[in-house]
Formats: sequence, C-alpha cells, structure tokens
Amino acid sequence: MTKPTFSILVDTEENTNLAIQQLTQIALEEGIITQEDLEKMDEKKRELVNVQ
Repeated sequence: MTKPTFSILVDTEENTNLAIQQLTQIALEEGIITQEDLEKMDEKKRELVNVQ
C-alpha cells in the first residue's frame, strides 16, 4: 500500500494549521496513521522544542 503525498500551498500560518488538521483527520479516517502514531509525533515534537 502506497501512502498518498500532498502538496499544499497556503498563504497564512492559520491556513497552514487548518490544512495540517484536515490532512491529519483524513489520514486517521483512511487508516494511514493511528492515534498512537499521532501521540508519538507529539512526543517527538515536544522533545525537539525542549532541545531548542
């Protein structure tokens, strides 16, 4: 199974965040990612922020 790729053109940070939320929701619904995957990504994000 190949994972879809997306190209997003957005003009503001708000629209970028909205696009990410929508793509995340689609990925969850399609079974591309799981809630556990999201939690792991959030954990990694927190680690990266703490390093900076």
